[in-house]
Amino acid sequence: YKMITAEEVQAMQKSQNQVEVVDSRSAKYMEDGVIIKGAKLLAAKETDAASLVKIAPEKTAPIIFYCSNTNCPASSIAAVKAAHAGYSNIYKYAEGIDGWKAKGLPTELVTK
Repeated sequence: YKMITAEEVQAMQKSQNQVEVVDSRSAKYMEDGVIIKGAKLLAAKETDAASLVKIAPEKTAPIIFYCSNTNCPASSIAAVKAAHAGYSNIYKYAEGIDGWKAKGLPTELVTK
């Protein structure tokens, strides 16, 4: 997978309507319920070929994983699982939701 910045995430969201942004945190790490605007929830431990195809049916479409911050391993784990599932256009936003919020970028609350 390729590492990308918040600015690159935003540019991809604006230019490619097929890009999927995936929050890889498990529920216990989502105290405030805030995610990147437009992101889908899929915890790293639940990431597999069957769960990914529901979010991103096209394996060549860009998929961006993130989690809490640079110390969080969930997005890396999920990205590797996506690669094993046959996805070829994988990105990781390492700063995670903490970096995103620190930049004042668009977020939304998780709907249950």
